[in-house]
Amino acid sequence: MNTPESDQMVDGASKFSLDYFNLLEELLHFEPDESGKRVIPPGATNILSFENLRNQLLPLLIDNTSRTAIRASKDYGRDQNQSQTVGFRLIDDESFEKFIKMGSLCRNRVVLWDFIGTRVLANLDGNPSVPDTVKTLATNLMPLKPIVEAGGLVMLPHPTDWSKEIRQKGSQKLQEIKQTVRWGYQDNTGNVWAGISSNRHE
Repeated sequence: MNTPESDQMVDGASKFSLDYFNLLEELLHFEPDESGKRVIPPGATNILSFENLRNQLLPLLIDNTSRTAIRASKDYGRDQNQSQTVGFRLIDDESFEKFIKMGSLCRNRVVLWDFIGTRVLANLDGNPSVPDTVKTLATNLMPLKPIVEAGGLVMLPHPTDWSKEIRQKGSQKLQEIKQTVRWGYQDNTGNVWAGISSNRHE
């Protein structure tokens, strides 16, 4: 981290993020393997596990605590000369790991956007690929929980769900992608942004 753990701001965004990670850990039944890595044991989940996760995660992403988290992240570091690295778009595992490392080195806190709740679990009904997708995404996120607990990373609701400006920009970018990379566009993702560094979300 760019600053010692004691200097990290534990605000509404951090508290929301811990609730988010705790839901994933509890409802997907993460356990440590022989190496200490948190994993989902084979057979630990079934369709009811994912329905339960959806029914608890989606309300979290739209309730008052989520709005408090967004406001806290917008105000982050305003008086302490601190800044955040903000990431957009799905990327492969190796690039994601590099982004987290570089974001932590370059800024005081890393901001990630929810993809599991409103972009994957929202399509659970009738889509047999969703459980495996959720398990993969959650397993990739779980090693980051200690960073969340230290205040160095937060997970926020996807900006297209609360930012009018980003929805407009996303719509424009989406049209460009549809016109130029038709084979690479998937209607159910909504992820059209490259990674950026910023201290503002709107």
